[in-house]
Amino acid sequence: MATLMNAEDCSFEGRPVRISDSAMIHLRYEGFDIYTLCDMLATPVDCPKRKGTGKPFRKTSRRICSRRNKRTYNIILDPYTSDGVEYWSVSHLEPI
Repeated sequence: MATLMNAEDCSFEGRPVRISDSAMIHLRYEGFDIYTLCDMLATPVDCPKRKGTGKPFRKTSRRICSRRNKRTYNIILDPYTSDGVEYWSVSHLEPI
């Protein structure tokens, strides 16, 4: 089930973060917990310019990259609104 985080616990660009079911599966596969993902969102790096490194699926999505354990990860965020609160929803996480 998707997880809505409090802004104090996890945010990106001033919005709280929602972690989708799909992203939770990716987190488990990589051995990360939610707070590791939050740390990754707080420390983005420039994404590689080479082709084939991934891009957002939707025009409204954002792609950021972050490093963890000597690897660079794509993180795809989509705008999401719940009860009048705007969130960033993490829909995808994968190593490049």
